[in-house]
Amino acid sequence: MLLKNSYFEKAGVWPRAELDQGYLTLTRPIMNIESLEPYLLKAAEEFPEILDSCRLNSAISDAIAREECPQSFEAFRNMEVAFDGTLDSGQSGNQLDIAFSKELGIALVAYVGHGVPLIVKRYACASPDDAVDLWLKEAAQPLIFADDEEDDIERATSNLQ
Repeated sequence: MLLKNSYFEKAGVWPRAELDQGYLTLTRPIMNIESLEPYLLKAAEEFPEILDSCRLNSAISDAIAREECPQSFEAFRNMEVAFDGTLDSGQSGNQLDIAFSKELGIALVAYVGHGVPLIVKRYACASPDDAVDLWLKEAAQPLIFADDEEDDIERATSNLQ
């Protein structure tokens, strides 16, 4: 995802990797380890990274612990899809981790991306999707779409008539 310069200015660090375009998909609850299928739990004994998909980023977990009512938070994730201006290119490996408390009306949000400094943001909101919208407005640049050559040709020829 292309992030605004203000994101990096607040972090005091610039990205360590080239950022590509991307967009967020659906906000979904993060599955609890206890509710994983037995075969996944068995596989996790040999490959513990399987369990990473069941956990929020540790910076958000630390921020939750500092909140007034930490037990009221639920975990959500919104995965990023890479976009080259014309086509989707599949999962980028980046994500937005969200801890939302309906009781408190707040969300803690962090973009977990390759080479991107992690900043936990706190938003007053009514849902995890509202938190995503607030974060996008503050931190992300809009997608840039590639021009379609056929549209350019049509526009050019219609201007000649």
